[in-house]
Amino acid sequence: MEEAYAIRVKVLGPDHYDVSSALNSLGIIYFNEGYIEESIRHFKNCLSIRERCEKMTDRDRTNVLYNLASSYWEIEDWEHAQECYERCITLENKCSDRRPLDVISCLMRLGTIHQILNRLDNALETFQQAVQLYPEEESSQSPSELAKLFAIIGNIHLTKGEGEIALQYFVRAIEANRAAGLSDYENLLVDKNIVNGLKKQYPKVAAI
Repeated sequence: MEEAYAIRVKVLGPDHYDVSSALNSLGIIYFNEGYIEESIRHFKNCLSIRERCEKMTDRDRTNVLYNLASSYWEIEDWEHAQECYERCITLENKCSDRRPLDVISCLMRLGTIHQILNRLDNALETFQQAVQLYPEEESSQSPSELAKLFAIIGNIHLTKGEGEIALQYFVRAIEANRAAGLSDYENLLVDKNIVNGLKKQYPKVAAI
């Protein structure tokens, strides 16, 4: 593959789309084989070409940014991963073929990064942005995925000592699961005993 890339550079020039595609493909191969630093190097070179070339579209740049972000995520380089996901969202929102699910995916990763770094208010804000995007997505998977998101938000409020708000989101998670045809706590990282305790403490919320 490296030889094929070298031939493309020689024949097409260093800033050709096919050269950037070869770099992206190499990055994916190295990523899948566990050579994350090598994948980062190739994705960054690919992105550099796609940023220099005016013929490249925002979609071209977004696609490789997703890959670069995933590589940084894999080695827990949260600062660079966050930067890439934020750029992905900015570019995705400019694309004519905007993909709400891709934006949601980036927001979920960003929110998780904030959680890992104990920036709970930032995490809540980011996850709430993801909630707002779900109505745009008609996928049948949305109710169950939305239930997981409500549960995550509820757990953050619980960590912050905001039991009543946490219960509100746990109730919404259960309702979303039911809408998806799932049992109340299926696939949710929620402690049923904690929820039952909160229901006793805040009976008005439990009756929602």
